[in-house]
Amino acid sequence: MAASTSASDLSFDFAFDTDSEEEFGGFDSFDVEIAEKLVQDRRRAFDRESDDDFSISDLDISNSESGDSSSDDETMPVAPHECDWTDNLTDYPDIPFINQASVGVDNAEDCCKMSAEQLFGIFFTDYLFRLIVGETNRYAGQCRQHEPKKGRKHSEWYEVTVPELKTWLGLLLTMGLVQKKGRLGEYWLTHNLTQTPGFSVTMPRNRFLQILRYLHFVNNEDSSINKENKFIELMTKLEEENTLSCGTVNQNRSGLPKDAKKTCAVVKSLKRGDSLKRMKGRMLAVTWRDTQIVNVLCNVPGYLGDGAVRRRDRKGAQIIINRPSAIELYNTFMGGVDLSNQRVSSYRRHMKSLTWYLQVFFHIVQLSGVQAYLLHKEMNPEKSNNQFGFFLELIDGLVAGRSFIRKHHPSSSRPATDIRLNRELEHSLIKHETQSKCAVHTRRVDTLYACGVCKSLSAVSLRPKPEGCHVIQQNDTSYGIPNTMIDGFKNVKNDLTQDHPLEYSEKQWKENQSSIDFRMLRNTQGLHAPLRLRMERFAARQVERLPCLHSSNLMMDTLTGKLDTIEFDDILNNPMDSEVMGQPHAMVERKLGLL
Repeated sequence: MAASTSASDLSFDFAFDTDSEEEFGGFDSFDVEIAEKLVQDRRRAFDRESDDDFSISDLDISNSESGDSSSDDETMPVAPHECDWTDNLTDYPDIPFINQASVGVDNAEDCCKMSAEQLFGIFFTDYLFRLIVGETNRYAGQCRQHEPKKGRKHSEWYEVTVPELKTWLGLLLTMGLVQKKGRLGEYWLTHNLTQTPGFSVTMPRNRFLQILRYLHFVNNEDSSINKENKFIELMTKLEEENTLSCGTVNQNRSGLPKDAKKTCAVVKSLKRGDSLKRMKGRMLAVTWRDTQIVNVLCNVPGYLGDGAVRRRDRKGAQIIINRPSAIELYNTFMGGVDLSNQRVSSYRRHMKSLTWYLQVFFHIVQLSGVQAYLLHKEMNPEKSNNQFGFFLELIDGLVAGRSFIRKHHPSSSRPATDIRLNRELEHSLIKHETQSKCAVHTRRVDTLYACGVCKSLSAVSLRPKPEGCHVIQQNDTSYGIPNTMIDGFKNVKNDLTQDHPLEYSEKQWKENQSSIDFRMLRNTQGLHAPLRLRMERFAARQVERLPCLHSSNLMMDTLTGKLDTIEFDDILNNPMDSEVMGQPHAMVERKLGLL
């Protein structure tokens, strides 16, 4: 290697002889080219400076004749794609595009015969379906290991399949055609004017939301996944595939030059028309001030310079300012992207989601449908099928008449009475892993506790039931005939005829009247008044004799005012005048709701 320096004229002449094995032992041709490029960059930087104290040592080029092998690793040049952002702009040669443009179909006539689903499959391939199915099932298993096993979020999960995912995707596209504002569950409403019955007969609402919740595309346990610099990584990946790109970027993206932020003093000092350019390998980052700050990433060669553009100042006069060529390139071809976005947004169900990759997935699905429609329109110009009609055909192909409504079979019959009432089986409450419907409450209440014996035999657990709940009636004895001494005479008429509509209301008249009184007290005196009366009545009901002995409950009659009235029960059918005394144990169990 020959180098000539002069302190007076500050001129340098570096000549690299790549054929000399004596001077470049241990370096390959790639290292030599990188070193030569670094020296040329340093020389251009030196030409722009006016520092008279510059020395050859500033170039950090080790002398191969010194024999100091320890400095070889320290001065090893770095590849361009590993360097930091720099203001040294280098124009790289263009990447020739020699491949023939294609959509994956060898014969164009085959596209004319394809259905809408097959055209969609060209862009959204079966590989993507299998990938999404596998990662969704994996992610569901990972999440459900750490979730509490209760509530709707932990409903029964069964692995999704490719046909089910296609059906789910068809329903998702249908939501873009049939727009409903609000929650997704409104598509499953049964209102006679707004219902969409196709959803409810194709897939349950909870199953659709369940798949949406666990929809995933990568393995979260894979530590090699880089969750940062996605935008720059995408452009780099496209460049490896011989596809160059140019586009605007948010300044808050990680990986961009630190001095390209709005908060940076260099950016704040930019005037209209000024720009800041940084380069990293082939990647060019441009920060340009027009009326606002514009950030552009570009790896297309030949756009390092600036051009001129006309603008108007605040007074309305025309002015000419500088505009980077990369921004001019973006403005030239952005019209096609805008048109594509317009077609995508025409029949898209806009769903708010904090998960960014779901928004990307929804856009890719819609974009694949639009591209399939454009291909169908180009290959079949004689057909007058619009985008709405094409999407309808695509949805029919994805759903394919499938239904994933699981029919619930009726539960098996209860065990025999002697099993449920057999005390030797040690009936006891056990906490189970999954929730089930409580047999006590009239309204649906899920609970983790149930009788260990009865639940294993598909029976309802026997527990004390509060007032107003349904009581399990066991009228037949072990001999198969009613026990008249305990249950009284059987009313055959009630089994053959229907009750009168007013019968239930008359039977519940006292309760209804009490409810009205409590409501009136609450509206006039506040919540404390009915609450105090209810507490007093509850305390009065606790004072009574054994169930086998009649209790007058004088305190309760005094509080309710029944003591001042004479009713039918006070003269006829008075329990105190009963000549029949039931079995004490049986009556206690009946009182507790066990019979």
